[in-house]
Amino acid sequence: MLNKILNSLSWLGPLFVFAAMVVWFLLPELGTLRRVLAFAGLVAILLYAAAHWRQVARSFEGRRTRYGTLAGTSLLLVLAIVAGLNYVLARQNQRWDLTAARQYSLSDQTRRVLDSLSEPVRILVFAQEPQFPQFQDRLDQYAYQSSQVTIDYIDADRQPLVARQYEVQTYGTIIFE
Repeated sequence: MLNKILNSLSWLGPLFVFAAMVVWFLLPELGTLRRVLAFAGLVAILLYAAAHWRQVARSFEGRRTRYGTLAGTSLLLVLAIVAGLNYVLARQNQRWDLTAARQYSLSDQTRRVLDSLSEPVRILVFAQEPQFPQFQDRLDQYAYQSSQVTIDYIDADRQPLVARQYEVQTYGTIIFE
């Protein structure tokens, strides 16, 4: 009798976990039910594994299993290293210009001027929104180089009062404040 109950846990545990995932995706407002189902599934799986520990241990004795375990562990280790590198490098704010002529880099003179700014500089770009990327490539490098530089992109059609305030006549006008 006890054996039948323990064998039913092998199906019941994953069923509870699957139900918890269904509740999580379809009914997220039922968080308590999701946790209860997930916990019940975990308990059922652990009880089944504890009751059949000899079978579980025997399944790890084979040569193929050892190689599979080694391969799985190696894969997890590589994924952990890649995730760690991704985490560290995502927080590094470094840019590289690998072109031969360094055409996407600021000149040394421009860097010196930007580094020596003692007061904040505000750059206003008046253009249509589809034109913003052509200005962003270079101007964002200025803001990246110096914390004193801020850039505002203003769509002259959507904010005509601001354009009139600065007496902007044509698209693509850049004003330094």
